[in-house]
Amino acid sequence: MSFTVQEVAQLLKQSKENKKPYVFFTGAGCSVKADVPSATGLIQEIHEKFPLQVKNINHEKDKYNYGKYMSALDKDERRRLLKPHIIYNKKINWAHIALACLMQAGYIQRVLTFNFDSILSRACNMLGLHPSIYDFATANPHLYHLINDPSIVHLHGQGTGFVQLNTEDETEKHTEKLGEFVAATLNTNPSLFIGYSGNADAFFPLLEEKYSEQHRLIWTGTKSTIDGLESDSVKKFLKKNNNLTHYIGDTFADDFLIQLAKELDCFPPELFSNPYKFLNQQLETVQPYPLGDGLDILENLTTYLIEQSEKSLTTTLYTAFIHKYSNKESINGLNEHEIDQVMWAYDQQARIYLEEKKHIECQNLYIQALSMCESHVGCINNYGVSLCHIARINNDIDMFVLSVKQFEKSLSINSKYVNSLIGYAHSIIEIAVIKNDEALSQKCFDTYDQVLNLMSNNPDHYANYGACVLLFAIQKQDEGLFHKAVNLIEQAYKLQPENFEHLNNYNGAILSLAYLKNDKNLFDIAFTSINNALEINPERTYNLVCYYSITSQNDLAKDNLFKALSYNTLPNLDHLNTDKELDNIRNEPWFIELLERLKEKEDNKVA
Repeated sequence: MSFTVQEVAQLLKQSKENKKPYVFFTGAGCSVKADVPSATGLIQEIHEKFPLQVKNINHEKDKYNYGKYMSALDKDERRRLLKPHIIYNKKINWAHIALACLMQAGYIQRVLTFNFDSILSRACNMLGLHPSIYDFATANPHLYHLINDPSIVHLHGQGTGFVQLNTEDETEKHTEKLGEFVAATLNTNPSLFIGYSGNADAFFPLLEEKYSEQHRLIWTGTKSTIDGLESDSVKKFLKKNNNLTHYIGDTFADDFLIQLAKELDCFPPELFSNPYKFLNQQLETVQPYPLGDGLDILENLTTYLIEQSEKSLTTTLYTAFIHKYSNKESINGLNEHEIDQVMWAYDQQARIYLEEKKHIECQNLYIQALSMCESHVGCINNYGVSLCHIARINNDIDMFVLSVKQFEKSLSINSKYVNSLIGYAHSIIEIAVIKNDEALSQKCFDTYDQVLNLMSNNPDHYANYGACVLLFAIQKQDEGLFHKAVNLIEQAYKLQPENFEHLNNYNGAILSLAYLKNDKNLFDIAFTSINNALEINPERTYNLVCYYSITSQNDLAKDNLFKALSYNTLPNLDHLNTDKELDNIRNEPWFIELLERLKEKEDNKVA
């Protein structure tokens, strides 16, 4: 079984939420775009620079045997071979920038690399992330439990280190020491291999031996299918464990990792979207200038950076790109990846407009983008998401219908695109509530059943499904729907008990059910669970406000409402205006005054 980039993103998100982020294994394929040659490229270079040393090697038979070629060189010759690529080469490619973004966002716990280059650590430092660096060519691998994450582990040494393991004999002896560490890694976290062929050193047999199916393993490669891989051992391994080991073909590190980081909303890094703000944040760690000589260069610079960061630099960057590619003719000659970058720029700028409440500009930008590439699933889906968001603000059924059409268009291209299935379900349930249409609500529920069939262990899907059911349950005041909503949200909490939102949403649902049935036992359950939640997060008092309002304890409702206000944890004004559970306090002068203040504040923000 294979995965799309979008599905890999979902897996990384789940693992992060489960506090078991992925471990990435990287090979030479991650560095080639930074002009660091692959093993095959180095073999060719050895042929050209050291022909006498390798004259006895059968090139046809051993054309992929990197270890044999390196063993024909003495250590000084190896250093001379590698130095221009590893020491003098200061380039940073986008695969490593995207990896750094994923590490910074917590989706990758650790990168284990077979490479000698320092590209990843330089990319991390460039983004303000400073992971721990370990050189396992000289370190004691049995002390792996002392590793501080996020981290980068050089399995075969660093270019600036005293030891680089190159030959078959060197890597084989070293690999024997790594067994415990590799077993612990594979048995503790899911893993993804990228840019690594598995046929250039003695590590892969160890991986094969230690993998015990405790966690999922994803292997990416440039070949379309497993059968096209160069290594017979890798083919056999991936086929043997094909329920838990997954091959993703036609994968090139830079493209794949950028798309993955984009799917997880951690790309581009702030350095590229707002360098002024980014640099100012980095300078926060610098202590105040110590001399009173009138030369406070730190304060001068930070003042300037703050002024510049408040300007709409992000908009300028995206709009410059959009201006360059403004119509279908302008993208003629671009390859698929380049067109994707153009569409992504349009999408990012449209999101900015959405945040700024420039709804017409947002819609027009999506329309312009899709006039250039009408089959771009991500852009179609995000257009649908934006329409649904605008429709919800304005309670506009026609806009919800437009959003549904976008999701349907996306699903006609990829019927299993989970994001579009979810967006479709949420738009449908909004229309169902407005029209009081049970048939439409059932269509929403059927769609979420389809989502759960595709990804049955994702707690967010259960929670979102429950939210849709709860929305219609409140509309219909239907006890059966309330029970269904409670069960779905409870399932989300069971799958992810450390997620406070699931507990909070469960409490809200059980309280609504108690209110409908006027059931003392359910009220007691809700009250106990709400207070348990407040022990975890005392700022989230809104469910307690609803409880006290329903039970006519108005003074306690008022106290907790103003606590939520002070903590900025109140729901939006529309929710406060329509929540039936607040009906007992709705005519209280202090509540009326609060709503008026909130409305004035919201109006001023829009103005």
